[in-house]
Amino acid sequence: MYQGYWSLFLVVIASHCIGSVKGLFLFGQPEFSYKRSNCKPIPASLLLCRGIEYPNMRLPNLLGHETIQEVLEQAGAWIPLVQKQCHPDTRKFLCSLFAPVCIDDLDETIQPCHSLCEQVKDSCAPVMSAFGFPWPDMLDCSRFPQGHDL
Repeated sequence: MYQGYWSLFLVVIASHCIGSVKGLFLFGQPEFSYKRSNCKPIPASLLLCRGIEYPNMRLPNLLGHETIQEVLEQAGAWIPLVQKQCHPDTRKFLCSLFAPVCIDDLDETIQPCHSLCEQVKDSCAPVMSAFGFPWPDMLDCSRFPQGHDL
C-alpha cells in the first residue's frame, strides 16, 4: 500500500518539475534559447584571442567557421602576424572575425568597422607581402560596415 503512495508521490513531483521547465525560456520562447546557444566561451587554447576584453564568442563566426575546432585550426596561422606588431589593433581586428563578441541579448553578430580593417590592412599587408602572402580576400574591408567603432 505504501508503495502505491510512493509511486503517486514521485509522479506528482516529476510532473511539477516538468511543468517548471517552461519557465526556463524567457517570455515562453524556446527559440530565444536556441539563439543564445550560439554564444560559446572563448577557449583558453585560442591563443590568438587570449586575454581579449570579452568572454564569449559567436558561432558561426564572420569567417564561416561553425565549430571551435575550425576556429582553432585557422586562427593559429595568424599569430605570427600579431607578433610582428604591424598595427596595435591587429589582434582585436582578427579576433572580431575569428571570435566575434557574443552578447546574450543581441541576435546579430558584431562586425569590425571598415576603418579598422583599412588601418590594419595598410599596416600589415606590406608585412605579409614581404613574406610572400597577399592580403586575403576573406579580409576584404569593403564587406565591413562604415564607421569608426568596433
